[in-house]
Amino acid sequence: MKAETDARPEGLTCVLPVTLSEYLAETDPISSWRHCPNYHTPLRLATLLRSFLRYFDSEDLAEFLIIAPDIEIAAIDSIIRPIVHDDPRYVILGETSLGLELDSATKQISNGPPGWVIQQLLKLLAANRVRSSYYLTLDSDILCIKPVTCDRLFIDQRPITNVERPEDYLRLYTSSIALREYRVKQDRYLCSARCLGFDGDPNRSYFFGETPVILRTQVVRKLLSYLDERLFPSFQSKLLSSFGWTEYGLYFQFVEKKEGIENVCALASCGDMLNLEASVWLPNKCYRNERTYNAEHFNAAQNHSWTGPFIAIQSWLPITSWLPHEYPSVTTFYSDLMEWLDL
Repeated sequence: MKAETDARPEGLTCVLPVTLSEYLAETDPISSWRHCPNYHTPLRLATLLRSFLRYFDSEDLAEFLIIAPDIEIAAIDSIIRPIVHDDPRYVILGETSLGLELDSATKQISNGPPGWVIQQLLKLLAANRVRSSYYLTLDSDILCIKPVTCDRLFIDQRPITNVERPEDYLRLYTSSIALREYRVKQDRYLCSARCLGFDGDPNRSYFFGETPVILRTQVVRKLLSYLDERLFPSFQSKLLSSFGWTEYGLYFQFVEKKEGIENVCALASCGDMLNLEASVWLPNKCYRNERTYNAEHFNAAQNHSWTGPFIAIQSWLPITSWLPHEYPSVTTFYSDLMEWLDL
């Protein structure tokens, strides 16, 4: 099936779900783990925005939508305004303004669904608010580290899309971790396929990249309509009360089935969007080669013309699993990181 032929937009919308806290009950035995990724959100959010202002071509930005719990809008506004000032393209939206339905899911899960599951859904629901033909999904632990324009992100009017294969995992990680990474991705795609009512491929040999990803707005809207009909009366409740699916497992398998992947995406190698090689993606011990996160590491990623413009410093990782020993805290590390990246 041939996709619609709308051209690459003059501007790209960025969509960033973010929360400062998940407001979990104190009796939740894993509440401390769930809260941990949120400890440094203000620092990560500020650094992300500075990196975009430094390296993302302003003329190619349509809007930057920050989606937050309604009660955190004022707090997040106080974080971003000193950085983006009065630029009207930076907009904070409450989660409920996108039609997020938490009540029914909360009744089914003790303390409500985890924040990362909510954020996965928000990245899809955002399509109903986005005005551009495409939008770029972000997390607060993403950084833009080199100059980037829409011309760099699109080929023949299709967005560049990372493709990850088992050999990529073997190149980056130890053998056991590479196998684990493959199995995790495989399970997520199979779970996403079940949500869609598709026959998943248990021997799938490739997966599409994770955040940041450029999604086609109209296709996401079609996906939401499809899920609304298939998982009636509330696809949100069904998704929020189940784990294993991902927004990209849903989106890309829907594209494969309904649109044709090469009609919608310009498939690229691992690292052409998110540079996994330079990212803090897993604990240091998981990598095949020893690594130290210093100026040399990040500057090399900036200077390689063939690598992607984005990196991740995973917020869920225990700090001691990756932070260089000479840094007493993440705050001091980020201070040097901003200097290394010229932010």
